[in-house]
Amino acid sequence: MTKYEAKSVVFGRMPRKEGDEFKTAFFKIYEESDPLTEEVITGFPKHEVIINNIEKIEMNTPPEYYLEGNDLVYKNIKSIEIEKIDNNLKITIER
Repeated sequence: MTKYEAKSVVFGRMPRKEGDEFKTAFFKIYEESDPLTEEVITGFPKHEVIINNIEKIEMNTPPEYYLEGNDLVYKNIKSIEIEKIDNNLKITIER
């Protein structure tokens, strides 16, 4: 289990790696409250986490903003905790 201090998070999926049964999950963790502003989008996240072979992601609270596509966003948060259990992730957001 890993906990990151963050003000916002963007996460989604990438293609599966060769030999993996499931797709790859990614998390971009930002110090800014809104990761969708132009200056944040053109900058770099504080942390980028990539976890291979993930079947399911369980979240303690639904994302507050959906993009046109597969990525999800949490804005105005305090932290994100990511725990991998077999091929699943448990995501805990603190607001």
